[in-house]
Amino acid sequence: MDTFRWVLLVIGVIIFLVIFLISKRKAAQYQQEEHKIPPVYPSDTQSEAHDTFDEQSLDTLASNMQIDAKDNSTQKVQPRQPSRPRPEKIPEPATGEGKNKIIALYLVEKHGGLIAGSDIIAALEATGMRYGEMKIFHYTAENDNGETEPVFSIANLVEPGWFDLISISTMKTPGLSIFLNLPGPIDNISAFDAMVVVISKLESILPVVLKDKSRAEVTKAMLQKMREEIAA
Repeated sequence: MDTFRWVLLVIGVIIFLVIFLISKRKAAQYQQEEHKIPPVYPSDTQSEAHDTFDEQSLDTLASNMQIDAKDNSTQKVQPRQPSRPRPEKIPEPATGEGKNKIIALYLVEKHGGLIAGSDIIAALEATGMRYGEMKIFHYTAENDNGETEPVFSIANLVEPGWFDLISISTMKTPGLSIFLNLPGPIDNISAFDAMVVVISKLESILPVVLKDKSRAEVTKAMLQKMREEIAA
């Protein structure tokens, strides 16, 4: 009789252990499923970071530069080292509507490849461009009040457009965006001519070709026509 009781007790303990282990295993599986981290996929925002500037982006960036130059006098771009005589301010007649103008051009890698960030920095500094507001490069001059303002600016072709100097050695980009906001601190013709000179120097240093907003190559004749339109 005692032996029979012991057998029943052992069988009961075994059944209890089996039920306990099964319950514990199911609870662990449920907990893993509940706290499982979903896979991370690239968001639309991340993919858009590789889009190139469109005309609206450049308009916004140029407008922001104009606002900063007028309203944020405590955060001026550091004056560039004098390497050229400052062009004289030529009074311009008021032209009414349409006087404000943004000229946007692009320097794109010739073969559709990428340009190293270190090469870009060296080329921009060699042409007199200086790193400043909004983490982009500016060609600056003094306005009538003796304050330094951007004449034209160069940004990264890839949005958001700025250059991170900390990681510039590993950065690569398909090209650069150049925008001239008229009127500026110097007369319009001098500003345009200065931009063309810098573009020409960059074309001789970097493997780039000048294009317009329609991605068509810009010739010297087209630049001359743009200059004549500004003069008019």
